[in-house]
Amino acid sequence: MSAPGSLRDSAHLAELAPAFGDPVHDAQAVFRVLLEAMSRPGRVQSLPVPCRDRLGRPDGLAPALAASLLTLLDADTTLWIGPTHDTAIVRAWLRFHTGVTLAEHAEQADFVLLAAHEASPALLDRLYAGSDVAPQDSATVLTVVDAIAPSNAAQRWRGPGIEHEHGVAVLGPRPEFWAWRRAQQGHYPCGLDWVFFAEERLVALPRSTVVEVN
Repeated sequence: MSAPGSLRDSAHLAELAPAFGDPVHDAQAVFRVLLEAMSRPGRVQSLPVPCRDRLGRPDGLAPALAASLLTLLDADTTLWIGPTHDTAIVRAWLRFHTGVTLAEHAEQADFVLLAAHEASPALLDRLYAGSDVAPQDSATVLTVVDAIAPSNAAQRWRGPGIEHEHGVAVLGPRPEFWAWRRAQQGHYPCGLDWVFFAEERLVALPRSTVVEVN
């Protein structure tokens, strides 16, 4: 694990992208979007336009993902980054703007950043899913996918925060991911919480939500 605040493996500070244009208001706006996403699973949310337009971010981080990382991470959190996004500039940007500790091992992390193809059962089984005493301490997985859209055909989501069911198309995760997620539903209230990102869109999948894939 690199020392907190170390930029030895990064570009010079002058090369780092800026973050929120209006840090207080933008962070509050993104937090409200994330809260709405978690309380209404399967409802596709969008990054507020003013926040998107003034957001600075490294290449390779989608706008909704970058804004959510800035909002969720701080000096009291740990993050593990999958190989696709684990670059020197991303590490430096996150450390500088959030103070987050970057975990050496995925099972140590409060938050895990993955590309969709990296969400393999072998890796996911290593992540901390909480305990019977404190299920809320489980990891949250931030996953970059190909596309997110309402759909009547792809996936059916049911559970708290959903009146009947939502049809959602989250494109990118492999079939074995959805099979793994379906098997994990039996471990509730333990389990991982998910947020999927595609450019300016995001959708949350809390551990309490049941997903059926057509």
